Amino acid sequence: MELSDRLNELHAKARANTWMGYFTTFTRLALIAGFLPAGYVKIIGERFTDLHNNQPMGHYLEAIHHTGYYYT
Repeated sequence: MELSDRLNELHAKARANTWMGYFTTFTRLALIAGFLPAGYVKIIGERFTDLHNNQPMGHYLEAIHHTGYYYT
């Protein structure tokens, strides 16, 4: 039995399992709930965090914000 046949069989079993479908739906909804607020902050053009410039990470995020390219 080849690897592709085993993977196809495993995929068919996972698709037939009702609880796996519920888990998949829950996982997708949880990812949506997690990424929507972060995406909204980026869309309206605000900074992700409010670190001061006296910290190395604050300098890094400030530089990324001022490039405009990575914040679009």
